[in-house]
Amino acid sequence: MSHLPPDHGFFAAVQVFFTEITGRAALFSSRDQLLLQEWHRQGRPAQLICRGIRNAVRSLGKDDAPRSLKECLPFIDEEWERSRALLAGAHGPALSETPAAPPVDKPRGPLFDEAAQALQKAGSTADEPRFQEAYRKAWRVLQSFDPDRFDLGDLDALDRALIDAFDAALLEEEHQALNDALTGTESLRGIRNMSPAARAEHLHHRRRRLLLHRHGLLDLIEALTTDSRRGLDTTPR
Repeated sequence: MSHLPPDHGFFAAVQVFFTEITGRAALFSSRDQLLLQEWHRQGRPAQLICRGIRNAVRSLGKDDAPRSLKECLPFIDEEWERSRALLAGAHGPALSETPAAPPVDKPRGPLFDEAAQALQKAGSTADEPRFQEAYRKAWRVLQSFDPDRFDLGDLDALDRALIDAFDAALLEEEHQALNDALTGTESLRGIRNMSPAARAEHLHHRRRRLLLHRHGLLDLIEALTTDSRRGLDTTPR
């Protein structure tokens, strides 16, 4: 489409989500397209922007849904700041400076330890510095959780933070290929009747799977859980 920038997969994903959740079929204005270009330049994932749009609709109400991305700006910025805070973690030591085992005077839950060790191992064997840094970011996110209460819900949040960090580490052409795979005709077939929230979750899992297969993302859920040991369904989606 001529009105979209070259990396149209990112822009189309946001446009489709905005249209579905607001019920407004208008194309983005020039101002909104400039906002999208700036967010893309900053490395804001489409999924994060869609979460902000969803929060705006929930706050303003379906009857007074936002008419532009500019109206969603405070909600999108809030998601961006929350994501950056998570990736910054608790400003703990770098991954390479962190002991493989926790101090004996501060007992921690086994799942927390396993997560830390899995991230350390993946970070130490990653073959590119950008992906090593993604694992460091995820490790710092892990330090923001309560070690003794770290559960499967926290593990899912950590997995999502790792995906965001990996996504942010991709090169521009890799982002292009990933977004094209996510928003292509074949990929979107069968999900057009989903609710916006269900569609966003579906695309999240597709993005996760693509990062696993194309870029060697650590399957944190699979590494730490099995059906019999944790009671969690790890069937590939």
